[in-house]
Amino acid sequence: MGLWQKLVAGYDENPELWKTFPVSSTTVTNNSNALVIILLSTGGQFVRSWMIPPKTNPIQEFLIPVSQESMSRTSSAIRPHPLFDQREYVFPSWDNKIRRVLDTEKTKKYRENLDKFSRSISDQHAALKIRTVYQYVSSRRNFDSELPKGTKNKCIILFSVEIPGDTIPNLWEDPAVFIAWNEFYAPVQTAPGRLHPLDFVTGTRQPEATSHPKKIIPSKDASNAKLISANDTANYTYRGIFNDASQAVSIGYESSQKAHQFLRYLIATNGIHCGEQVIVPFANRTGAKSLPMPPVTDDEEDWGDDEITTTADVMTELGAHTGLDYAKSLGKALIGFTPDRLVEAHAPTAIAIVESATPGRLSVTYYRELARDEYLENVRRWHEACKWPIWRKSKDTGRAFVVFGAPSFDRILQAAFGWSKGPADTGYQKLKQRVRAQLIRSVFDNTPLPADFISNAVRRASNPLAVTTNGQFDRNRFLATLATTCALLKHQHTNTKESFDMSIDLARTDRDYLYGRLLGAADKLEEYALHKKDNSRLVTAAIRYMQTFAMRPFTTWTTIHDSLLPYKQQVKGCFADRELQTIENLFESVESYKDDSPLSGLYLIGYYHEREHIDKLIADAKATKQANGISVTDNQPKEN
Repeated sequence: MGLWQKLVAGYDENPELWKTFPVSSTTVTNNSNALVIILLSTGGQFVRSWMIPPKTNPIQEFLIPVSQESMSRTSSAIRPHPLFDQREYVFPSWDNKIRRVLDTEKTKKYRENLDKFSRSISDQHAALKIRTVYQYVSSRRNFDSELPKGTKNKCIILFSVEIPGDTIPNLWEDPAVFIAWNEFYAPVQTAPGRLHPLDFVTGTRQPEATSHPKKIIPSKDASNAKLISANDTANYTYRGIFNDASQAVSIGYESSQKAHQFLRYLIATNGIHCGEQVIVPFANRTGAKSLPMPPVTDDEEDWGDDEITTTADVMTELGAHTGLDYAKSLGKALIGFTPDRLVEAHAPTAIAIVESATPGRLSVTYYRELARDEYLENVRRWHEACKWPIWRKSKDTGRAFVVFGAPSFDRILQAAFGWSKGPADTGYQKLKQRVRAQLIRSVFDNTPLPADFISNAVRRASNPLAVTTNGQFDRNRFLATLATTCALLKHQHTNTKESFDMSIDLARTDRDYLYGRLLGAADKLEEYALHKKDNSRLVTAAIRYMQTFAMRPFTTWTTIHDSLLPYKQQVKGCFADRELQTIENLFESVESYKDDSPLSGLYLIGYYHEREHIDKLIADAKATKQANGISVTDNQPKEN
């Protein structure tokens, strides 16, 4: 089953979507033009009106019914929407000299269509509401006096109708209005006796979609972008092979509407956004009960105490049918941590990447369908191969804690390519989209990570003084870069003889790893000495010379070792001091120790492991002493 078939099936399996994402509908916002809401009472009586100014924060969005013709209208075409529309369609102008309204082709066509629509509705409440609007716009009054000051021709007019006993006055929120519109509009598209073309999505015959929805991604830059565009007759898209565009491909109107509405729903509720790029994981399933879901997140804003202790989330009824909560969990897993325990059973799953290629065009840049077990195994394999201790901070308490999981996609981006320069850094946004797409392929195609990601991350982690905030060395940001780089190296060396665990290997004797451990011990020793003297300086000799150390370890180590001598006297016998001698004794030979050739990126794992190992030694000793009632003095600072 392809993407479009899966989207249509997803819509059909979720009848509740009719309430929020009905077919033959689109959205309007106050992103560029004002919105005017008019409140009416029965009989078409005006109550009051108010304006939603353009570009308010947040931008407000409203659902409106549309026809295929009005959905794709241009400025020169007169194709009114069935109910809500621009002021120039809804209200004729008022001529003060002759004291009467002046109709245009737009207002005549709008009222004519609204009259036919209102007379066709079987639902009593919906019919009364639509008829009330028709009575108002047909009243031939001076509407200018009833509209808010500043209402321009391009302002969208929305209606709310107060009916005794009705609980949904806002017509844009009433499912009955949209159901009534589709009951009226569907037969209009079907000409008696006409054999409709074959729908390439479902294999059935349907009225053909001559235009397809836009506003799939809720982004200003991508708002008018379409995934499917109709061919024209002037260019070369099908000429030379077919007589007309429908011979190339024909998509039914109903299939197009369902597929686009379901995709819009997935993007709105479950999409992982990066500018005009959206990653959408989803699953179609029918007749299955809700399954408990593990809490999955790596969003700094999502970490709260409740989420740390929660063991499962239960799907909503709608989520159970679409895989929404499951896809949301895995969607967040794509950009962050997932626990080892995954759901044991679920429907076949798909993942798509939708991206705005130009302001008017969307494209599907990646699509994969996977069997349930393959999907879960790929995600599990990614997090197992890339698992590393990642420090997090609770948004509620501010306390730090460790998550064992793969680093987020954004952390990988930062480790390999640095941080954004700000909201106006459009080049970084494009880079972010490319990185995410490549990482998705690595996860679901089970391919190695791009080599430049790893080499760039190693280079950045080896140059800590370049990792800054406001021009100053940022140790926490550096340690985050280091942890991410170690995770990438671990992934690179999975299933090889050089594979690494997350904790220290005390028996390992290869040169790169041992030199990394030496650097880590030196860093902790000086850090501890500075801490004892209440010195908050973060740049130790190990940090200062790290870049040179990676290129010439033996020569640079002599310099670092000599700079430690004053500090060694202050903290003589501390764990870091003892570790230095222990590590030097592990080198297999003097030649290995004096080898001054550049280190591979694996020295960073040794550096990380040694720092964590010393922290553990301190914590264990502290716990033992406290258990025996002994005061603890050897307590080095731990990074958060």
